[in-house]
Amino acid sequence: MGIHQIPDSFAALSLALGSTDSRKKAFYYVMATAVDTPIGIGVGLLLVGLGGFMVPLGLGLSAGTFIYVSASDLVPELQHEARSHLVVVSMALGFLLVMGLSLLLPPV
Repeated sequence: MGIHQIPDSFAALSLALGSTDSRKKAFYYVMATAVDTPIGIGVGLLLVGLGGFMVPLGLGLSAGTFIYVSASDLVPELQHEARSHLVVVSMALGFLLVMGLSLLLPPV
């Protein structure tokens, strides 16, 4: 499950070593970015018994976040302040679309 963390940590360490002159500082940078994994595992274990009703909400949140990142990175015009409402609306629509599909379609 978490085997991808090994090459990910090596990549992060090589970037940190290349951007700082101190091994200690590089180590702290990598540790600061790696702390989210055990926190995520702990939160996941706390939420295991809540039931399947939260799956559509989680999928909608993930889809909305993905659409926001895609829209803001792939379409640079959306990063301007004049169009920030379009990005927010796109994210909300993505959330609602995936949540609606998750509620309507039968589980696989």
